[in-house]
Amino acid sequence: MSDSINERVRVLRKSLKLNQTEFGQRIGLKTSAVSKMEQDGSTVIDQNIRLICQTFHISEQWLRTGAGPMESDDVSTMLARLQEEMDLTDLEMRLLQTYFSFPAEERQTFLAMAQKFAARLAAEKSPEERDRQREQATLDAVRQEFRDKRGSPTSTPSTITTTAK
Repeated sequence: MSDSINERVRVLRKSLKLNQTEFGQRIGLKTSAVSKMEQDGSTVIDQNIRLICQTFHISEQWLRTGAGPMESDDVSTMLARLQEEMDLTDLEMRLLQTYFSFPAEERQTFLAMAQKFAARLAAEKSPEERDRQREQATLDAVRQEFRDKRGSPTSTPSTITTTAK
């Protein structure tokens, strides 16, 4: 276990294989600020602690005290890691965050409803499919009408009679 927060910042940076400049860029600080944070006895402000924890998915408890695992295991940290790895959009993230904000029992209820919803959608025809069927029925009716008219004459030949005088 690292003795001070300053040493833990240095241990973290090195475990990430980042130099002070790269580490600082990731959290929006200059190289000199990172250097200062790593100096024993220097104060690391709360804002920088939060930035480090959020950016690198680090347990705040570990960073502050050295207790527990280095990596955070809370849902928001896991989702942030997933967002980074899967290149999730903001909407996808909001959906996941909202989903995981519910208790497990409510999530199960939601999943059961989603499955029923999906099954009903699969059983029903899409509006496009219904339109295609209507168009096909209309086309079939026009074809049949055309066939009927072709099969029966529309006019009868006239006979001319002449009378002899």
